[in-house]
Amino acid sequence: LADAHLNRGIALSHLGRHAEALAAVDQTLALAPSHADASNLRGIVLLAMGRLPEALSGFARAVALRPDFVDALYNQGTALYNLAQHADAVASFDRLLAVRPDHANALLNRGNALLGLERVEDGLASYRAAQALVPDHQDLNVNIGAALQRLGRYADALASFDAAIALAPDHSVAHNSRGNAL
Repeated sequence: LADAHLNRGIALSHLGRHAEALAAVDQTLALAPSHADASNLRGIVLLAMGRLPEALSGFARAVALRPDFVDALYNQGTALYNLAQHADAVASFDRLLAVRPDHANALLNRGNALLGLERVEDGLASYRAAQALVPDHQDLNVNIGAALQRLGRYADALASFDAAIALAPDHSVAHNSRGNAL
């Protein structure tokens, strides 16, 4: 019965009916308090409802129940980053990457969190590791360019912005960033 409520919550969430999805997830957790997937979904639904601190507690609960839960670790890291808790976000992404080192989005967002900590070289290294996995990611090229620009490496930054524009000619952030680097 718990999984039926969970599946209903998933469907309602996909339909954008978040209050109903939350109620279904809460029914799941009332029946199965240790349901890591339900705790993660609770975080996702709360995030969609704009309730970020509560969403974070859902992700944290899912990770506590299943420490190697990649999706929950990713969601937790992203929520922490969005709350400007950059050091904790890096730690969450590091835990994820210990389980799944080829998670390009975790490497990308880890880089963002490291830049939030003013650890630009480390952030750039994280972006480069992600780029090795997904070389044609235009946003990643923009982030690399921004990091290079912060390091005063303007020619390299321009090349990175140009690579993003080559992948997505209408990428306004890449064009704007390129202009700023000139």
